[in-house]
Amino acid sequence: MAKNNRKYLMMGISLLLFASLLCGCGGGGGDATEVNGEEPTGIPVNAVAATQGKIVESTVVKGKVEAKDNINIVPKASGRVSEVLVSVGDNVKKGQVLVRLESSEIQAQLRQAQAGLNTARTAYNNAKTNLQRTEELYNEGAVSLQQLEQARLNVESNNPQSAVANVELLQLQYDNTIIKSPIDGQVASCSAVVGEIAGSSVIASVVNMDSVVVKTDVTERRINDVAKGQEVLVDISSAGVEPFTGVVTAIAPAANLQTMTYPLEITISNKDHVIKPGMFAEAKVSTKQKEDAIIIPVEAIVDTNGVSSVFVVKDNIAHYVEVETGLNNGDYVEILSGVAAGDTVVTLGQHKLQDNDPVFVAGGE
Repeated sequence: MAKNNRKYLMMGISLLLFASLLCGCGGGGGDATEVNGEEPTGIPVNAVAATQGKIVESTVVKGKVEAKDNINIVPKASGRVSEVLVSVGDNVKKGQVLVRLESSEIQAQLRQAQAGLNTARTAYNNAKTNLQRTEELYNEGAVSLQQLEQARLNVESNNPQSAVANVELLQLQYDNTIIKSPIDGQVASCSAVVGEIAGSSVIASVVNMDSVVVKTDVTERRINDVAKGQEVLVDISSAGVEPFTGVVTAIAPAANLQTMTYPLEITISNKDHVIKPGMFAEAKVSTKQKEDAIIIPVEAIVDTNGVSSVFVVKDNIAHYVEVETGLNNGDYVEILSGVAAGDTVVTLGQHKLQDNDPVFVAGGE
């Protein structure tokens, strides 16, 4: 029997403890649980102090990655492919030979033209020497004026300029049969096949991925807040978790007539070639900033019918305050009026408050 009485006594104590906990955890204006031996009253809220510091407002733009230099190579001369010296993926240097076209006929013509140029130069030099001797003899009265004029005519007629031009033309035609890379980079494509005719279509392409470009655009509202040379954080999830640092390298002076947005180019260094053309990118472009702004978390703002407000806690009383907001970076918002640095603003629980409600701060950031 004593054992049963003890059992009922313990159950009664447990029920009393449970009831006291329920009273202490009640919402609204009820009493709160004990803190440091004292029992605070009021509605529990989270709150933080407004601070003064720098806030940067950004806009997120999206685009696809492109290689900064991507050159399609079209032969300047048509001809049969005699040699293909590279494959897709090969690293090449500027001026390196990629493809050769048959050139035996042009080389024969070039050798013939060079021989003709040598003959023309010899004749020209002999005519100049003869003119010099004739002028001396004419001054001594040993030859006639007609002989002097004939010597001068011989110099003009033996001028090798046309022979030089012929050699240069054939040399250019020969050079056009040697297709070289115009840049340092990697061979992205090569359609040349030995024995086939290369014509006026793309025969190869070379891409330099040491730098890549994100082509995107910004709205009319933001365009004047973006500057050339400005650093930008770019998220490319396919290339890595950490954002890449890019630089705004081009801003269009006029809007795209179809989208009415302003094209923008962001260049990113890509020495390790981890970023590939075609990858999706999101760039966070800083548009405005302020150094000494009054800043509070965005969750502290209560927006009612277009009116922004906060609850400021003073002496455990929540005061409803209308505020004017400024810059907003998604996490923090600038307060232009209504709150001063050091004021305690409610960040959680404010939607249940009314002006002059008693509160106690249960937590905060």
